[in-house]
Amino acid sequence: MEKIILFIKKNIYYFFFFFCLFITFFILYNNLGYDALWEYGMSHAITKGLLPYNDFNTVSTPLFIFLFSIGLFIYDSFFVFLLEFCLFYSIVFYFLYKMIGKKTIFVFLVMNIFLFSSFIPSYNTLSFGLIVIILYFEKNKSSDYLIGFLLGLLILSKHTIGIPIFILTCIGTFNFQRIIKRLIGVIGPIIVFLIYLFLTHSFFSFIDLCFLGLFDFGSKNAVSFSPIHVLCIIIFFINMFFILKNKNNILLYYSLGSIMFTIPICDISHSVYYLSIFFIVLLCMDIIYLKRDNYIYFYILFFILLLFINILPRMSSFTQARLSNFNHYQFTLIHEVGKEITENVLNRVSSYDNYVFISYKGMFFDIIADRDITYFDIPLTGNYGYKGTLKMMNKVHNMHDYYFLIDYEMYNGIKRKELKNEQLDVDLIEYIIHNSKRIGKVEDLVIYYKK
Repeated sequence: MEKIILFIKKNIYYFFFFFCLFITFFILYNNLGYDALWEYGMSHAITKGLLPYNDFNTVSTPLFIFLFSIGLFIYDSFFVFLLEFCLFYSIVFYFLYKMIGKKTIFVFLVMNIFLFSSFIPSYNTLSFGLIVIILYFEKNKSSDYLIGFLLGLLILSKHTIGIPIFILTCIGTFNFQRIIKRLIGVIGPIIVFLIYLFLTHSFFSFIDLCFLGLFDFGSKNAVSFSPIHVLCIIIFFINMFFILKNKNNILLYYSLGSIMFTIPICDISHSVYYLSIFFIVLLCMDIIYLKRDNYIYFYILFFILLLFINILPRMSSFTQARLSNFNHYQFTLIHEVGKEITENVLNRVSSYDNYVFISYKGMFFDIIADRDITYFDIPLTGNYGYKGTLKMMNKVHNMHDYYFLIDYEMYNGIKRKELKNEQLDVDLIEYIIHNSKRIGKVEDLVIYYKK
């Protein structure tokens, strides 16, 4: 017992961080956005024996959904999914604190300015966490084989970030033998992934969704130019300036490569990862430092203030929330109104033999109903591979005696250009509308029937 108490005292920072993060998720999980819902849904699909790229669509390498499905094999619940994510982020916090000490508070100040954008469970956050861990081992000049292995995991977390960072770090290494060692480390995870793709006959689907499909994704999902773009461009050139002055500092190449978080979608939720990595690298280089350690208490108070500023606008959803008893969502909160809406939708579709949702919320309903996750559950433009919308239209063409529940309000908002930067596939919806018959409505979903 004494050893346990001593261990807790020695690591009190990490336990406190885990506790705060868990409480934050518990209160605000319903505000985390659809990415968290979809990522859980894909991990949930793994436990049902479904295969990414074959059975459902994802535009990234699948380390996140496989890694966070582990706990779901014990108890398949969104609650467990969030618990796993709290554990992962606490591990990241451990490495960050070991690397820059009390200056860690600066990083969380930057993150919290952006309204918890950095706390959304997704492959972006996994990639961010892996970069932090790699920076720790780079700073401590650890084995190139180990760093290469972690870079391989980064590629399997999000290939559009991992591959550019690997290339840039090879350039920054300036040592052929070290590059070979890192390449050997990278190859291990990649070979395992390739074996998986060939065994599951999903190699060509992976290439289509994660490489060829990027042409559709980039052309249709770019965000309008904004001050965030200006900030990221400025940071990029500052990063380049530091590299010219410190060519042998490999940490700077990681922050340079992290700009890939913002391509092709440069919004707050993507740019916060890039800005945070750049800030961490500056802290590691002691370009930003604390002159007096006592000031840390001021920053902690400021951090807590920002935390409350972020929480207060969302407290109304918490005060009107109740514990959910929905399948796979036990022990989590759901808004009272949302609970009634969910029950109405599920009651309506219970009489249908075949139906699909064309809505951001579709996966939520399918998870509760214990239905298989399909390509229709993430109905985003650019998420279906090269000319993917046309492929989905052909799929719909071959579907008979099906009911389609369409988020008509969002569809109209996008058509009228009232909703900007939304990715709902309006072309697919229009095809369904023109080739089906409208038969009714439940909540904000309009129902179409295709004979």
